[in-house]
Order: sequence, then structure tokens, then C-alpha cells
Amino acid sequence: MKQLIVFTLLFIFSQQLAYCQMITGAIHTENSEPIQDVVVTLSTPTDTFTYLTGIEGVYQFMVAPGTTGTISLHRPTTGQEIFNGLSPYDYVLIQYLIVGNYTGLNFSVYQILAGDTNNDGYWSTYDVTQIKALLLQTESSYVNSPHWKFIQDAYEFDDPEHPILTEEASSVQLTDIINGTKSGNFIGIRTGDVNGSVIPHD
Repeated sequence: MKQLIVFTLLFIFSQQLAYCQMITGAIHTENSEPIQDVVVTLSTPTDTFTYLTGIEGVYQFMVAPGTTGTISLHRPTTGQEIFNGLSPYDYVLIQYLIVGNYTGLNFSVYQILAGDTNNDGYWSTYDVTQIKALLLQTESSYVNSPHWKFIQDAYEFDDPEHPILTEEASSVQLTDIINGTKSGNFIGIRTGDVNGSVIPHD
């Protein structure tokens, strides 16, 4: 009798899995390097699920038909990780951004986002000050900006010269992925790392 119950439960479970859909995505830097240790959160009206990316920078969730929710990302940054990708050269590059002297440097929208450490869409001496504060260990976080910013890989900013991290840019609706209107892939930006020297995985 017990064997019959177990078999029945396994059959029901397998049938449920057959109707479920695998949601996957890749998280990488602008230079296509996978990002490890990203906490990917799927928030639905009733539950919250998390997935920690490995060295390949990939996440996945199994969802039932009709599931709605939001996928968002963050990467915990403590200890020596705070200095990962940051150097005096970064705030020199930001100073070029401030004075508008970046002809020939061809900064991408992701580099511009990296240099905007307070996420106001502009570059100022305050951005430079925040990077210096982290390097000098007088501060351990930025004002109004996480250590890592994550952007949908196909997201287009209204003003690429003054991009701002928004919820719309940094998260994706599950239904959009299921319906194929958006991908579940993200580009990770180390805030303050304008020259792209961060090591995103072990």
C-alpha cells in the first residue's frame, strides 16, 4: 500500500513538472565575463525564491503556468570585495567625464553608469569623492547606489548620455520572459569601476 502511495505521489509530481516552465538567464559584464555570487530573486504574489549564480553566471527557476512575478538581482559586497575593480584610475576617468573631455575614449552607457556613483544621471566631484572614500576605507558603501548595478541586456535608455538606474531597467517581469518579449539576461556593472577591471568570478 505504501509503495502505491509513493508511486502515485511521484506520478502526480512528474505530471506537475511536465507542465512547469524553466526560466533561465545569464548574468555577465559588459566584456561578456560571467558574474558569480549574484543573488537572483523571483518574487511572486505568494512566494519568494532565490538562486545564487555559480562560476558560469547562470540562474534558473521552475515556474508553474500562469505564474506572475518579478526577477531582480543583487550581489553582496563586503570585506575585500569592496575594492574589487576600484582604483585611482577610475576616478581619473570620471574627471574626464565631468569636464566632458572624453573625445576618442568612447565611453559606453555601462561605463557612464559605473561612474555615476550616486545614480543621479550626472557626473560630479561628488562621484569622485565617493570612490576615494571607499578606497581610503572611510566609507563602505555608496549614497543612493548599490555596489553592483544590473541592467537588462537589451534595455535602451531614453538618454544614453545620462542613464539612470531604475527598477524598470534593473528588473524584469516574469510574464515578459515567458511571452518572449524580453530576455532574462542581465549585464552587471561594478559601481565605480569605469575601466572594467573588476574580477567577477573566482
